[in-house]
Amino acid sequence: MERLGVLASLHDLSTRRVVTHDIAQWQEEIAWMSLSFSVAMWWSLSLCAFGLVQDRLPRYRAGSANSNPARRPLSVPVRAG
Repeated sequence: MERLGVLASLHDLSTRRVVTHDIAQWQEEIAWMSLSFSVAMWWSLSLCAFGLVQDRLPRYRAGSANSNPARRPLSVPVRAG
């Protein structure tokens, strides 16, 4: 297989469209693509979770140093029925 230069690669990238559903074409790629996509998915979810709790971390760190006996547990309303 011939290696292309930068401009030839960009041209090839913008013009070539080969669609295949043949598993034999993807067999060598399946393992690393599955791993990389699943790692990327878990990494992006962890970044989202960290973004959601980022503003709460200093409060929890401060609360662990001096325990506050006046803290009440969180009440959750329950509907009957």
